[in-house]
Amino acid sequence: MESHNQPNHRFFLSTALVSLFFFLPAASTFAKMVTLEKEYFYQASEYDSKVSCRALALEQVKRLLLEELGTYLESETEVKNFQLTKDQIVILTAGIVQAEIIDEKWDGKTYYLKAKIAADPKEVIKSIDLLRQDRQKTKELEETKKKADEALREVERLRKELEIGKQKSQIWGNTMRR
Repeated sequence: MESHNQPNHRFFLSTALVSLFFFLPAASTFAKMVTLEKEYFYQASEYDSKVSCRALALEQVKRLLLEELGTYLESETEVKNFQLTKDQIVILTAGIVQAEIIDEKWDGKTYYLKAKIAADPKEVIKSIDLLRQDRQKTKELEETKKKADEALREVERLRKELEIGKQKSQIWGNTMRR
């Protein structure tokens, strides 16, 4: 009698495993994914290269995407329970989600970049909570953001300085010709 039940047991087990194999991936597609897209146009100065324009445009489009995601997550009750500011959310999500470049163009004067991020808010919130609890990692992310902001300010300051130097050079050249 036991030998008769054993094949039924194997059949049931096989059917259950096959069902899990097919239906488990489908269940993950029901997760609430949020996809955000942003565009950014970087107007090059005379001193910018294609590479520097791309780097600055990418940094800005990522910032826009993370701010939008931060605004979205800030409205989630789980994040409110952590009592985080939007800036803290943006800093923490920067270490979790990655931007994907969809399109980019360079015409010699303007660098166009379009990017997107796709994230499951519940998974991001879980990761934020883990990072929030890891104070060292949070400090590292805050420092990275601070350095990136400082670097962007320095690039802008140098750009203005070059423009002023160019203007002075032109004035000096015009004065010498007279």
